[in-house]
Amino acid sequence: NERLIQLVEDLLNVSRIESGRMEFVFGKFKVEDTIKELYDTFSVIAKGKGLYLHLDLPQNPLPEIEADGSKTREVFSNLIDNALKYTKRGGVTVKAEFLNNQIWNVSHLGGKAETISGNIVKISISDTGMGVPDTELPYLFSKFSRGKDTSRLHVSGTGLGLYVGKNIIESQHGRIYVESEGSGKGSKFIIELPVVQPKG
Repeated sequence: NERLIQLVEDLLNVSRIESGRMEFVFGKFKVEDTIKELYDTFSVIAKGKGLYLHLDLPQNPLPEIEADGSKTREVFSNLIDNALKYTKRGGVTVKAEFLNNQIWNVSHLGGKAETISGNIVKISISDTGMGVPDTELPYLFSKFSRGKDTSRLHVSGTGLGLYVGKNIIESQHGRIYVESEGSGKGSKFIIELPVVQPKG
């Protein structure tokens, strides 16, 4: 039932994204509080699997950012959940940091791209799991994309979560991407969100 509910929600989100009907409610969003909340939730799951879940936050508090808190939290949650699902040994580290005076490119649905500058909050979710082969990296955020080796871990999924997450982050003038040294060498999913939404 839970998988069916998630599939329906993912399909509805895809429909909203591709028809331009995805609505965002921007407000002050505390990244640290959200990550701490998710850490508390997923620590139980990690412990049950014999994995560690580390939280790495800066000494100085992160600034509040302008974002749709509900949708952004959903992306964070999905990435942490995936990292734990695709990891058999070791664990997951969630890190957040503040970077000032950054320049980055955002590619929106339909191919529109823009260059943005400003301060950002960077969140990374690193795991010691199965990794992503070079051949799969370009397609990981496509619709219905799932790693070819996921069947070995008996992981179920719609293959839509990363596609939806990418569009949610990019619609907020942010970036999401993945780094991996290859199969069996873990993955790092990185989200960069502007502190203040660009105007125009």
